Amino acid sequence: MVIPSRTSRFIIAIDGPSGAGKSTVARTLAKHLHYVYIDTGAMYRAVALRAKERGVSEADEEALARLAASLRITFAAASEEPESCVTGKM
Repeated sequence: MVIPSRTSRFIIAIDGPSGAGKSTVARTLAKHLHYVYIDTGAMYRAVALRAKERGVSEADEEALARLAASLRITFAAASEEPESCVTGKM
């Protein structure tokens, strides 16, 4: 198998309904291609949690966008299941 250089790698997105196995397929594919698996669902939940903590309305798109831009979401791949951490302020 040829592994592309770091600068020529693609970003792969998988879309579908909840419970369809997207994360399972994504983790398997990332491992096979030697890619980093990023759990975008965890990113969404991190923003939602911070919005709830700060009382930001789900209807206030501008405030949610500012909040999301102010957060630093990181992933640690210390095990098979990456852990996410969110910090930031608004």
